[in-house]
Amino acid sequence: MKKALSIMHMSHMAWVDFRKEWMSWLLLMITGNVILGLLTVGVYYCMPERFENVADMIATFFSAIYTAILYQNGLDVVYGRKLSFAIISRQILLASLFFFVVMLSYNPFFIPEYSETIFFFLPEEFAFFMFINFIVHLAIFYFILRFVFVPMILLHEKINILDAFRKSFALTAHHIIFIFMLFTYLIFALALTMLITYLPAMLYNLGLINYDMMSDSASTIGSLLGSAYLIIAFMGHFAVVAYSILMKSLAFKQLNAIAK
Repeated sequence: MKKALSIMHMSHMAWVDFRKEWMSWLLLMITGNVILGLLTVGVYYCMPERFENVADMIATFFSAIYTAILYQNGLDVVYGRKLSFAIISRQILLASLFFFVVMLSYNPFFIPEYSETIFFFLPEEFAFFMFINFIVHLAIFYFILRFVFVPMILLHEKINILDAFRKSFALTAHHIIFIFMLFTYLIFALALTMLITYLPAMLYNLGLINYDMMSDSASTIGSLLGSAYLIIAFMGHFAVVAYSILMKSLAFKQLNAIAK
C-alpha cells in the first residue's frame, strides 16, 4: 500500500502521462486561457459598473467550468480514455458548481470577510481573535482536503453531489497525511513556476533591469529575449498545471482502487 501511495511514483507516472499527450494538453491550456480571457473581458465590458459583483460571479463560473474540463481530461488520461477536450456535459456542470463555490469562498469582492463578522461579535479587547482565526482557517483547510475528490467523483462515477461528498470523505478517511503532503508538494511546484514566470517583471520592478539605460538595439534585443522567456515560462507553467491535475487524478484512482 505504501508503494501505491508514493508521491515520487505518482510524480513519475504523471510526467509519463503528460508526455504522451503534451501537445494536446498545451493546446487545451492555451486555447482555454485565451477563450477564458476573452469571455472575462467581455463580461466586464458588457456589465454595468453597478453590477460588478455579478460580473465577478459570472467570470468565476467560467473559470470553474474551465477547471472542471481540465480535470475531466486528467481523468481521461489516467483511466486510458480518449481526451474529452472541451466537451461540456451535465457532470462537467455539476463539478463546476463545486469549483465555483470553492473559488467564490475566497473571493473578497462579493463574499464578506468572515473576520469582520467575528470582530462584530467579539468583545472590544478581541483577546481570542487570533486563536479563532487560526481555528477557522484550519477547519477550512481540513474540509478542503476531505472533499478534494468530490469533482473527480462527479466526473468519473456520475453520481449525485451528496453521494460524491460522502465518498470523498470516505476515501480520505485514512490518508489525510498523504493528501496533505501531496497538496504541499503541488502548491510548492506551482508557486515555483509562477516565480520563474514573473521573475523578469520582479527584477524590472526592483530596478535590476532597466531598458531605459540601454541603447536602442540592446533594448530591442532585451525585449525580444524577455518575450521569448515569457512564452517558454508560460508553457512550463501550463505543463506543471497539467502535471498537478494528473497527480490528483492518479491519487484518486489509486485511493479508489484501495477502497474497493
